[in-house]
Amino acid sequence: MPKHAMPLFAAAVAVALIAGCQQEPATETGSTTEAGSTEEASAVDPAAVRQALDDFGDAWETTALTNDGAALAAIYAEDAVVLAPGAPMMSGRAEIESGFVEMMTAAPFTAIDIVTDGVEVSASGDLAYGYGTFTSTNTVDGQPFDDTGKWTSIHENRDGQWVTVLDIWNSDGPMADAEDASTP
Repeated sequence: MPKHAMPLFAAAVAVALIAGCQQEPATETGSTTEAGSTEEASAVDPAAVRQALDDFGDAWETTALTNDGAALAAIYAEDAVVLAPGAPMMSGRAEIESGFVEMMTAAPFTAIDIVTDGVEVSASGDLAYGYGTFTSTNTVDGQPFDDTGKWTSIHENRDGQWVTVLDIWNSDGPMADAEDASTP
């Protein structure tokens, strides 16, 4: 992973995984039938789903601030996919762990602030996604690096447990190479 991508990767990973912090109540979406009407699934409890994602988010944030890449990767589903800016796709927990360890070695977290703008839960109650914004501070070459951006993550209910199966994020700032190229 390119050195300049590490701070963005670190900040974005934190954001993408904390789907529970400061969220508004989850909403349940209906499914459309062939006749075009919407059916609501009464078995879905959006508040319970919201609480599960809040608990997951709290655990992720605490773990990320310890800068323990292996522990952080363990929070993902075994078959999860992470799409980080400036880095190749990471598929499966082993690749995610390797990426987190590399990232946290190069740019350890010192602060994370996650804002969740929304959470949606499928009518069947087996999928949920969150989205929002983030700010973070990492240490890069001994200097603090602040970043802001946006994120989304997808969670799946597997045997009553919510797990993160897909994360993607990006920074609001210009890419480091673009910034370097525009400097005279």
